[in-house]
Order: sequence, then C-alpha cells, then structure tokens
Amino acid sequence: MLLVKLFRFLVTIILFCVLLFVVNLYKYQPARIPHDQWKTDYTYHPTNTSDNIFWFVQVSDIHVSRYHDLKTRAPDFKRFTTETLDAIKPELVLVTGDLTDAKTRDFTGSEQYLDEWETYQRVLAESNVTQRYVWLDIKGNHDTFDVMSLDETKNHYLKYSGDKGKRSKFTYQVNKSFGKYSFIHVNATLVPGPRRPFNFLGYLNEASLQRLEAAAFDVKSSNLTFWYSHYPTSTITCTQPGRLRTMISHYGCTYLCGHLHDLGGLGKEMYAMHPNGFLEAELADWKINRKYRIVAVDHDLMSFVDVKHDEWPVVLITMPKPASFMMPRFEPLHRMTESTHIRFLIFNPVAIRDIRVHIDGVELENKAENVNGTSLWACKWNSEDYSHGSHVLRVTAVDQLGRSKSSQIDFNLGEKWRYHFRSTSILFLLTDFSFWLPSLFYFTILVTICSLVVIRKAQINQIPKESSHGFFSITRLLFKLNLLLSYDCFFYPFLIYSINVLLGPQFVGELVTGHLGICFSYGILLNGRFLDERQMFANSLFPMFMFVLPLLLYLSTIAELRWRKDLQFRDCFSSCTCLPVAHVFMLLDLLIMCYSCRSMSISYGMYALLLNPQLTWWLLTSIYLIFRLWNLKSIKLKKSLERFDNADKEISS
Repeated sequence: MLLVKLFRFLVTIILFCVLLFVVNLYKYQPARIPHDQWKTDYTYHPTNTSDNIFWFVQVSDIHVSRYHDLKTRAPDFKRFTTETLDAIKPELVLVTGDLTDAKTRDFTGSEQYLDEWETYQRVLAESNVTQRYVWLDIKGNHDTFDVMSLDETKNHYLKYSGDKGKRSKFTYQVNKSFGKYSFIHVNATLVPGPRRPFNFLGYLNEASLQRLEAAAFDVKSSNLTFWYSHYPTSTITCTQPGRLRTMISHYGCTYLCGHLHDLGGLGKEMYAMHPNGFLEAELADWKINRKYRIVAVDHDLMSFVDVKHDEWPVVLITMPKPASFMMPRFEPLHRMTESTHIRFLIFNPVAIRDIRVHIDGVELENKAENVNGTSLWACKWNSEDYSHGSHVLRVTAVDQLGRSKSSQIDFNLGEKWRYHFRSTSILFLLTDFSFWLPSLFYFTILVTICSLVVIRKAQINQIPKESSHGFFSITRLLFKLNLLLSYDCFFYPFLIYSINVLLGPQFVGELVTGHLGICFSYGILLNGRFLDERQMFANSLFPMFMFVLPLLLYLSTIAELRWRKDLQFRDCFSSCTCLPVAHVFMLLDLLIMCYSCRSMSISYGMYALLLNPQLTWWLLTSIYLIFRLWNLKSIKLKKSLERFDNADKEISS
C-alpha cells in the first residue's frame, strides 16, 4: 500500500538523520585554520621571569536563596571572596549571572526577593571584595525573573550588585606593559523579564548586536579579547542567526559563560572549540558544585582550570598550553616552541613543599623553581625534544599540610593536532538551539497535521491480523488510526489542537506581576511588545509528545480492540492482558497533565489555568474523548473496508 510505503520512508529518513547527527557529534573536529592566518608575535620569549603573565577568576550561578542551602551557600561564598581570592590575587573577578535564586520554596513560582539581594550585598560589603578587586558581576535570567523594566524598583541588580552595571556595561580593559586585554559583556537577558519557566533563552536585538560590534571594533587592536555572558551562545537568539558567533570569531578568542550548571551531572566540563576557531567554556555552578575558574594569560596564550572550592593546592599549567584549547588565529602558538621553561601557577594558602614535573611519565631532571616569590613556577626544558606528536605533561604539587594535587594536559608543539571534547559539550555548546528548536517544531507540527488528514482520507484496502508484527507494525498502526480518525468527534479535536499549536495562543497568564501576557509557540506578547522567546517552541512540543500523541495511540488501540472483540470497559481487565497496562499509562499521563496545569497556575496565576488551550482545555478534551470512545455502542469500519470484514474480522495482510 502506498501510504504504508510513504510512512516507512519517512521513518527511515528520520532515523538516518538521527544517526548522521550522532556520528557527526562523536567525530566533530573544528575547521583547520590556514597557516597564513596564524598569529605571530616575536616580541617576547617565555623564560623563567614573572613578566608577561596575569590571571583572573570567574564564578557563576551563585543562586543566593532564602529557602535552600541557607547554612553553607552564602557563607561559603563569603569565604571565597576572602580566603580563596586572597590566595589567588586575581587581576579581576567575573561573576557571570544568577546572583540570586528568585524561586519559591517548591520551585514552581518566581519573584525577586529583597532579602536574597541584601544577603548578596552583605557578603560583598563584609568581605570588602569590590574594593580589593575589580568585581564585574552581571545579570542572569534568575536576576530578571518578574522584572518588567530596567528602571522599576524590582530590578534589585541596579542597587544591590557589586558593579551595578557600570563597568560591565561597557568594555573593560586590562592594560599591561606587555599588552592590552579587553573584556566584552554580552547582556542577553530579557526585558521585560517573565517569571519562570519561560525565561531561559537569551535574546539580542539588532541594537544590541550593533553595540557589541562597535565595542569589539574599538578594541580590535587588543592582544586578546574575552567575551563573557551568563548565556552560552547556543542559548542566545539573535535577529540574525549566527551573527554573534561570527562577531566573536573576528574580534575575540574566548567566550566565558555559565547558565547550564553541569546539566545534572552530564556536563562536568563544558568546553568546545567552534568551527571558526574560538573557544567557548561554560562554567559549572557555585550553587551546588561550588565551582570557580582561574584563567591565565601567559605570553598571550590562554589557559584555565576549573576548581572546586576548598580544594588545595591549585595547579594551572600555562606553558605549554593544552592542545584542545589552542587557537592559532588568536594566539602566537610559536612561543611554546621558543620557551626555555615549562611555566605553571600554583595557588595555595600555605607554602609548597614539593613539586614534581613529568612528561610522558618520565620525571624531568631539572627541578621547578619559584619565580620572584610569586605564584609562578618554572622548570627548564628543551622544547625540541617534544617537537613531534602529542605528549602528556603532569605537574604535581604537595604543600606543607601534605595536601597533593596534580594537573595534567596533553600538548602538541607541531602544526597538526586533534581536539578532544566531550560529546555533551559539543551538543549543548555548538548546537544553535534558536535555529533547531523552531525547525523541529514546524517539522513536527506540519507532519502531524498532514498525517492526520492523509490517514483519515486514505483508502485502506486490507485489514491486518491482530497478531501481525505486533505493536510496531506500521500497517496495523495506520489501520488503527484510520479506524479512529474516521469519526469526526475524534478527528477534529486532534486537528484543531495541532492547528492552534501552530498558529494560536497557548495560554494567557500573568507573566509579570500585574501584567497579562499571551504566549504563542513562536513568542510572547507582553505589555505591547513581542518577545522572540524561542523556548516557547520547546514548550509547545512537550505537550505534543507527552500528551497528544500518547492519547492518539491509546484511543486508536482501544478503537481497534473494541472493533475486533466488541469489548466493553467492564470486560477489558479480564479479556485482554495488555489493556490494564494501557489504562495505567494513560492514567499516569492524565495525572502528569493535571500537575502541569497546577504548575502553570502557580507560575502565572489563575488566568493561566482557565485560559489555557495547551494544557487545561486539552485535559478536559482528553477525558471527554476517552469517555466518548468507551460509550460508543460499537466501532464500525469505513464502507470501503466492509467487504473485507468476515466473521472473525481478520484477513491476512
């Protein structure tokens, strides 16, 4: 049958695309930068002196909360601003968003709590950290929950943060005798800022992109330019897709961010090299993981290490640098081969007792020596001995308290090397979700609508046996759907819901306190402004896969069983062993739908419960359709199939 062949072809294409995506994910390598585009600078040569190096610290997603982790989160952060930073002595500190938690006790609602901001400000004041260091703390999505405008009283960031948007609003520069280093803040937080959960993806309009481009152009003569934001580039929607990444590839070397935490343990180290040659490094959260990052620039070569708070000593190898982080377009990599010493930083509150340096498992004869009483150490080596292939460098430091810590990197001094990143990093940092979410959404919805119409209109000319190919038979699946959708009372609810998901409103709710908004699959209408919030595409797909398609399969299965066996609801538990399982799963699905409706009402008020075609209305429709199907006296075939209906209603396919 043509319809069966068409659906088999569609399933094959989808599976092939998924397989191709997975293969590319595991085999990903960024494009090779032509050698004539490599940066060269022979002004300095790395030796055992303390010049031409500086370092800074990044910490992200603090989530100061009035409800959770009260005894340790803020106190630990205070110790970080005093003991930890005093041991590191950074040039500056980047705090990349989500300074406060702004969520209710049960995590379903959100608002700006003044006491959370006062706690954050008190930590800064008591530690005096903003006076001792350059402190650039920026907003995250949690810091904009339920904030209608930048100048309203609930925008506590302007009053209670350390920087208050002053220095981070513009490009910040570190000027050294050996060069100029720039830091550009990418502010992609939403204005207005809806309450959770629809405030996850960032957004840059045309004006913001032009300001960033102008700022980057002004500092194009910098030795290195660091871009920092709360959001990874994969979670930022731009008016022109890919423009932000193109901008960074022209005017910067590294993009530092937070926001994704550690993906529930899936993304402990989220780093990836973009195809056009710049590095993106997402930092795990302070909230749960107590992570911070030390970034060093040694002779214009950037290296970093992510550290768990209170783990000492901290070892950061700066020369040579890890092969996976090499950026030939932005860094003078030839300085590694010209270096006379291996260089590394060791940070520790107490003195270091012993240091050992190994390359490829062999300890170097030359001992590491401290450089001028600083945190920098150097160990003499002959780089020519390692000019071919990849090598493993390990530095182990032991302090006077007996604490030991090792840092190990793979380095390569040649012109060809391979990048090694986790698949989760490549997936979540390099995927442009602002492009793929709407693409997946429109594909899914259009296929669903077309399938509903085609299956209803199709002329099925055979009836598959009940036992043929089991549940996964496409022929039997199409027959069940055709049997169900031939009834107007079942066909039109699914069709209308799908069309409404595509075009109509999903719900109306109090997205910001005192302000009603209308949510569509393609954005949010709030206070007369349309927000291009592409998280709504994912929000619209979730009920389709979780509630609509399972109900369609359940109803079609019941319809087929009732047609074959003239089954009544009171008989199903004794007559068919598979039906009780189907009933249980359908009941669980309805309960999850009820919970989702409750969550929406808590997040966005009673309007979001009552004026909600996506969840509440579909919940009522689902219950109606189930009762309607079981209350039909009998299930009948289309007239085109009646001639195949024999006594037992089973004919070979």
